[in-house]
Amino acid sequence: MCVIVALAVAFAGPGRRVGYIGAGYAAKRLCSEVFLAERDPAEVWEVDLALLPTFLLSYSIDREAKVASSVGLGVYEQRAVYRPGLGCALTFDADEEEVRAMG
Repeated sequence: MCVIVALAVAFAGPGRRVGYIGAGYAAKRLCSEVFLAERDPAEVWEVDLALLPTFLLSYSIDREAKVASSVGLGVYEQRAVYRPGLGCALTFDADEEEVRAMG
């Protein structure tokens, strides 16, 4: 019974928001630190994002496309795109090329 309640909270209501917010913050921070400050993503994950529940998150970096992604609770993905001269921005499910073109 407790497992069912925990899953309901994680995937509906407040848990869903926490998953998206945590993943969004991690993706944006990783993007900025990796593509602007030229830092190692593993170091950013372990040091800068240590206060987040990183055991509930995962990340990936696409250096060619200059995109950082983070996934909360295995399902809530957020992506941040590097834009030269402007920095990084979350895509919020928009096309990455549209986000790059915004200025």
